[in-house]
Amino acid sequence: MLYWSWFLHFYQPPTQFPQVTKKISSESYEKILKILQTHKNAYLTVNFSASLAEQLVNLGLGKIIDGFAELAQEGRIEFTGSAAYHPLLPRIPGKEIERQIKLNEEINRKYFGPFGK
Repeated sequence: MLYWSWFLHFYQPPTQFPQVTKKISSESYEKILKILQTHKNAYLTVNFSASLAEQLVNLGLGKIIDGFAELAQEGRIEFTGSAAYHPLLPRIPGKEIERQIKLNEEINRKYFGPFGK
């Protein structure tokens, strides 16, 4: 039997133009969410940057956050960690790497609720 594991990276830079984030959201994030909500046997691993989560909330697109939060609570998506604002990790000091990763987790827990261990 073959198992296929999906891993998606959701990111927009913090300086992204609002209209671009809105367009990308309607063309991809919302569509992915709808597919997952429709297909109850679908599971996904997601890397969701804190900068994108903040943008979606600030742009009034919290329904995307809410949808992914619900899937996470159902155990249908799993979040991976990353740096909050997508720095090139090998190029920054170790303390800043740790801060970015912890900040990403803190912000995502604020928006998506408790997930993972």
